[in-house]
Amino acid sequence: MGRLLLFDTHPIQYRSPVFTQLYQRHPDMKVWFFNDHFDGNRWWFHEVGKIPVQTWGLPLQQGFPNEIIGTSRLG
Repeated sequence: MGRLLLFDTHPIQYRSPVFTQLYQRHPDMKVWFFNDHFDGNRWWFHEVGKIPVQTWGLPLQQGFPNEIIGTSRLG
């Protein structure tokens, strides 16, 4: 079986459990995140202040190999 490589924008509460399950089935898997968080102000500035801050308390980068590329710092 070949390697499973995944790229995602940032760690997020509804994808991390899926990555953990995938890793259990594909131990050669690795996830690369473009950044360590999502800047909603940049994309949904018209919604800022209207939606309450969510604190999920989930370990978003545990249970599977991952790395932060840090594209916001590249240029």
